[in-house]
Amino acid sequence: MSVKRPKRFEPTEQIEDAFQKLQSAMLEAKAAIDRVEWLKDRLLESVKKADEVTIFTEAEAAEIFGVTPRLFRDARAKFNFPHIAFGMPPKYTREHLEEIAAILSTDIKRSPAAGLKAA
Repeated sequence: MSVKRPKRFEPTEQIEDAFQKLQSAMLEAKAAIDRVEWLKDRLLESVKKADEVTIFTEAEAAEIFGVTPRLFRDARAKFNFPHIAFGMPPKYTREHLEEIAAILSTDIKRSPAAGLKAA
């Protein structure tokens, strides 16, 4: 029968093991920091893009299309135009107006206030 001997204290091995664990933890922390930095950059990009969005009222949208606000409102209800429905009255972005033009298969009237190009 063999007798198990207790493991001898090997300071060199223990120090190397501790440093390997520390290095692994540091790499994991660096990866987490890199992910947070990436997320920060993405959020900043989206905020910058949000600052560039122009919002149009329904009356301004009607003017761009060269119709009365009432006709535009009725068409929005009938054709389910894309719009921002947060609060009243509805609001429109440039992208919404371009989609509406595609829905109606028409050109957007040029308007200096709108800042839109004819489709």
